Order: sequence, then C-alpha cells, then structure tokens
Amino acid sequence: PQVALTIVLVMGAGYLGSSIVLVEGAQTLESLKDAMVFVCILLFGYPALIGAVVAYILSDMIEGVSPDVVWRWIECFPMTEAYCWIGYQFIGKDPDFRKLRTWGWYALFVTIFMAFVPPLWGFACGPLSGVFSAQDSYYKITPALFLTLVFTWILVPPLMLGALPLARRLGLY
Repeated sequence: PQVALTIVLVMGAGYLGSSIVLVEGAQTLESLKDAMVFVCILLFGYPALIGAVVAYILSDMIEGVSPDVVWRWIECFPMTEAYCWIGYQFIGKDPDFRKLRTWGWYALFVTIFMAFVPPLWGFACGPLSGVFSAQDSYYKITPALFLTLVFTWILVPPLMLGALPLARRLGLY
C-alpha cells in the first residue's frame, strides 16, 4: 500500500504545484511534489523510494512534459529520491520535528541536497539532455529550481507534524 499511496500523493502534489510557473516552459512550483516525496520517504522508507520515481515520471508527463524529454531525463529521475534517501538515513528512524535532534539532521540533509541537486538538474536539463541551452539551464533553470527547493524545505516540517501522527494512527509508520 505504501508504494501506491506514494504514487497517488506525489502525483496529486505535482498536479497542484504545476499550476504555478516560475520559468515559462521550464520550471513550475514543484515544492509540493518534492516535499511530498520527502515526507513519503521519511514515513514509508524503501517502498516510497520506488513509488516516487514512478510518480515523478508520470506526474511530469501529466503536467505536459513530452515523452521525448522524459526519455532524455530518464536516468536523472531517481536523483531527487536518492538524495532524499540520504535524509531518510539521517532522520528516518525518528522523523519527529518536535525534537531538536531531528532539526539538526534535517539542516545537514538540506545543506547537502541544496549544494548538489539544483546544479545536477541544471546539467541534466541542458548539457546532458540538450533540452535547454547550457546558458538557460545554468542561469534560469538552476536558480529557479533552487528557489523552488527553498519552499520545499520550508514546507516539509509542518507537513511532517501532521503526517507522522496520521501515519502512526493508520498503521503506516
């Protein structure tokens, strides 16, 4: 059930976030989708890791990314989830944001994530796939993604404060 629930939650969050465009034709406010991926990975562990990759691909196609572009980015889709897995290793055993220890591990994870993921996706969108020019990729997409991810990491703690008790009550955590 965790794989299916992850797919539904991530795709739903992606659909909502896709209505806010930051860079025309390149970047929407994926904060909701990215936050949901991390929340699901923290709550469900490995099953969410599998489901999130599938959900990202399907969500991008539903949001209008052509299958050709999805195919050019295919090896990059697991990247966000792989970095979220690092966060899971840090705080997945006790993702309670009411505890100071969780905040310390979260800050370390966010620092690592923000240092690597925006430039990696910038490279994936431009030089690696040829979807965008290198100039657009590095000067438009990478900063837009960085800004989007700032909102993501602001959203995660309040989402977890609600999601963790709910997941415990439903027997999903």
